[in-house]
Amino acid sequence: MSSRPTRERVEWIDEGKAGVRRTEATRAKTRPRAAKGGRRELRALDDVVEEFEKRLGRKNSGRAIKRYEAALVPFEANRYDEARKMLLPMAREYNGVSAIHEILGLCLYRSGNWAAAARELERALEINPRWLFNHAVLADCHRALGNHARILELWEELAAASPNAEIVAEGRIVVAGSLADQGDLNGAISMMKTAADDQSRPGEHHLRLWYVLGDLHDRAGNVILARQFFERVARHEPEFSDVAERLSVLGT
Repeated sequence: MSSRPTRERVEWIDEGKAGVRRTEATRAKTRPRAAKGGRRELRALDDVVEEFEKRLGRKNSGRAIKRYEAALVPFEANRYDEARKMLLPMAREYNGVSAIHEILGLCLYRSGNWAAAARELERALEINPRWLFNHAVLADCHRALGNHARILELWEELAAASPNAEIVAEGRIVVAGSLADQGDLNGAISMMKTAADDQSRPGEHHLRLWYVLGDLHDRAGNVILARQFFERVARHEPEFSDVAERLSVLGT
């Protein structure tokens, strides 16, 4: 395990340098509802309920759905270990429900258990191949494990489907990181260049793309280009990750 490449990461939202930022995938599976006493509960969306009913039968699915919704509460509160403990027995008991494997995989990903997370997310994808919204997270797991060929397979599927710009950007960043891990900095930079156009009103994914390009250019010794991309990030979001520090190191 000591030969595993260093995993450099951008500080996405509140996850430090753990990996790609949280996508719409998890939010799309839940919706809040009020409960007695002001206690917050979460309700699975209709497509998840339909999956439970399809796999378990309408008669037998009610209790399983309640257990799933109960696990969503700590998950949405970022208490991933608590959610994982609730989901593990469910994944064994209801092995054919992709939603369970998906959320369990995301919990394991947040804890840095790359191999277990990859297994659960691959199982979810096996059951529901059309759900591509966690491809970047799954690819990031495989990057940690050094499975570069699988990363390219996932990227081809994601790029072909293009579910939305943010998720495609996340996938692109993971592929570029994989290439960099293998020593192909030029290939990593080329992967990012196609999505690096300047924007007058950039979204967060644009900032992430520019930051990673700045980092790659810095690592390749292209100091002027690295500074240009970091400056672009800082112009729109001065407190993004450690961009101010990176600029101070590069100088003016």
